[in-house]
Amino acid sequence: MKLKHWFFASLSLLFTSSLSGQEAATTAPIQESQPAPTTESAQAIQRLVKDYVTAFNAANVEELASFWAIDGIFVDHATGDEVKGREALAESFRETFELHPGLKLECSTQAIRETSPREIVEDGQAIVTRADGTVSRTLYQVQYVKKDTGWQIVRVTDNVSPSQPASSGPAAADPLSQLDWLQGEWQDKAGDSTIRMSCQRTRGGKFLSRKYTVTIGEDVRSSGLQLISWDAASQQIRSYLFDEEGTVVQATWTKDGDQWRIESVGTFGDGGQGSSTSIVTPLDEASYRVEKVKRVIDGQILPNLEPAIVVRQPE
Repeated sequence: MKLKHWFFASLSLLFTSSLSGQEAATTAPIQESQPAPTTESAQAIQRLVKDYVTAFNAANVEELASFWAIDGIFVDHATGDEVKGREALAESFRETFELHPGLKLECSTQAIRETSPREIVEDGQAIVTRADGTVSRTLYQVQYVKKDTGWQIVRVTDNVSPSQPASSGPAAADPLSQLDWLQGEWQDKAGDSTIRMSCQRTRGGKFLSRKYTVTIGEDVRSSGLQLISWDAASQQIRSYLFDEEGTVVQATWTKDGDQWRIESVGTFGDGGQGSSTSIVTPLDEASYRVEKVKRVIDGQILPNLEPAIVVRQPE
């Protein structure tokens, strides 16, 4: 396995519903779209969304499929169902239009984030109207990758849960305190691979500092530092990770019920790029579970990882 592929797999422990999936998504009122994007790439995505809606409303299966990467994936977050590959997606569209003729789609883009020069994430809401007038709404997230032929969809996650509103009380005064449970010594061990982490507040209390070491057998494979802080400008918790090979990973942390959803994008020492989403669920005072999904490295979609359990160690 290439080092950067291995890096994004092993360090799932460092990056890190909730509402009842379909119900939460379908009952949410549609929100106003974000202001018109100013960058060329973001404008290209807005045009792509408009063209995609036009193709859908014309029931043009071939054109719809052409918006997707060959290995594109559609995921229903509420059920866990997946459709993988452009051909399978085309067949799914064909079946949908045959079963429900006259479907009409509206999309409202609510955020566009350029996670790297060749990767963009779009959040939005879709409204589908059937011929009988029945209307359904869903929140979605789309990952786009720039190929030689232009922007393509590599993953769509449907029925995503909305972010929770800002908290009140102690967490509002010190938002980082929501992650104080991470302090201490932690370990994940699988076979001969071990990840050890040590987390504590820095002097002044404005950051959580997490130092880590990854070993395979007796050999240290990687080590580095992650800093987690509250970004007052964006009103989000952010983190920055640095490893000894020159990798830099930025991430945003969002509370989702009892879980933390962590969206990360990294640049490797060799100039390659990757992104992923981690779902971290505290189980008790001595353990938490990490699920790693939506992994993309240098435009290549990677499979989700098996959940890992991280265990607190005696200090």
